[in-house]
Amino acid sequence: MYTVTLAVTSASGTGSTTATNAVGNGAVLYAVDYFPGSLDTGATITLTDEYGGASFTLLVKATAGTSNTRYFPRVLKNLNTDGSAITGQYEFPPVFGKPKIAVASAGTGTAGSVVLHLMDL
Repeated sequence: MYTVTLAVTSASGTGSTTATNAVGNGAVLYAVDYFPGSLDTGATITLTDEYGGASFTLLVKATAGTSNTRYFPRVLKNLNTDGSAITGQYEFPPVFGKPKIAVASAGTGTAGSVVLHLMDL
């Protein structure tokens, strides 16, 4: 297991930061530590995997609050026959590209960060 830290600042209520490097040969996201720093309590954080010109959602948390928090994001599994979700079966979200954090409603001149806990594939 290894970590990737993404710090974000909000100049006018919004901001984003993308990791400099892609996640090696791929990984799965085990947990996310949210450190709000001075971000407003009503901030919405969105974590995505930027890969192949597309953006894949890893975690969205509206009104993220001002307490340090750990999240364990999971995604629904899908049937290989038609792509429909398998109810009640979840998996670690895969990460193949560059992780990105974006914030909205975060206040002006504020800053925070997330630490992604990843496991190699």
